[in-house]
Amino acid sequence: MRWLGRRDYSCEELARRLSRRYRPDVVERVVAALQERGYLDDTRFVENYITARRAKGFGPLRIQSELLRRGIGRRLAAESLRLHDEAWVAEARRAKNKKFGDGLPQAPQERLKVQRFLANRGFTDEQIHHCLR
Repeated sequence: MRWLGRRDYSCEELARRLSRRYRPDVVERVVAALQERGYLDDTRFVENYITARRAKGFGPLRIQSELLRRGIGRRLAAESLRLHDEAWVAEARRAKNKKFGDGLPQAPQERLKVQRFLANRGFTDEQIHHCLR
C-alpha cells in the first residue's frame, strides 16, 4: 500500500516488484485483491502516465514504448495514445518552441537538429513535418 500511495503502478509492474520479495501465489492474490478494490487499474495508470509524460514534452512513440516496458498491453497503449490525434502536432510544436524558440529553423543543419530532437522525444515523422511547416 505504501508503494501505491506514492504513485500509480501497472498490474504487471507491481507484480514484478512484489515478486522480488514474495512467492508467486501470494503476489497473484495481492494483485487480484488490489484490482478488485480499485487500488490497481491499468486503464487509470495509462491515462495518468500519458498525461504526465505528455506534459513533459514526450511524443506518442516514446510513451508507447515506456508503457510496453511497464507491462501494459499494446492494444491498450495504442488506443489510449491515438497516434494520429492532431493534438500531438501541437505537443511537438510546444516541445520545439520550448527548446528552440518560436521561429522555424532556416539552415538545413538547424532543421535536422530540431528533427532529431523531436524524434528522440518520440514524435512520428508526420508529426515532426507538420510541426516544421
